[in-house]
Amino acid sequence: MYGFNHLTPLDLLYLPVDKRVSFDGNRRAQVVKNLHTKVQQHIEKINEQYVFKVNKGIKNMVLEP
Repeated sequence: MYGFNHLTPLDLLYLPVDKRVSFDGNRRAQVVKNLHTKVQQHIEKINEQYVFKVNKGIKNMVLEP
């Protein structure tokens, strides 16, 4: 938290020790970007599972005039 401005709640997640101690700004930014990408992919996966579960029993209706 010292010297690093947190912009989103994802920035508060635990980072590995070797990544937290790094003073290289570019490397730290890349680690946070990779973390955000992984979290986004995980959220998309969870959303797909949820949609599948919710739509499981729904039948497609075709309305004809």
